[in-house]
Amino acid sequence: MIHICFLSELKNLVEIDILDQMASLNQDLVNLTRALDLKNKQLNVTLNELKSSQASLIQKEQMAGLGRLAGGMLMKSTTLWV
Repeated sequence: MIHICFLSELKNLVEIDILDQMASLNQDLVNLTRALDLKNKQLNVTLNELKSSQASLIQKEQMAGLGRLAGGMLMKSTTLWV
């Protein structure tokens, strides 16, 4: 009978240990999920900043190209009148 009680107690201790480990792993998962969510938000902010910078650079390059085109046209028209 003592042998059965010992096995029963051992089983209870193992179950408690498993439940403790599961709770710890669950908390780790929650913490990692929060950290991942934070990193994703930071990456989205950075991506939006990069998209904004890209749009600004494209617009500036387009304006510079338009300026070069206008300058070239002005130069040609001046040459034609001379």
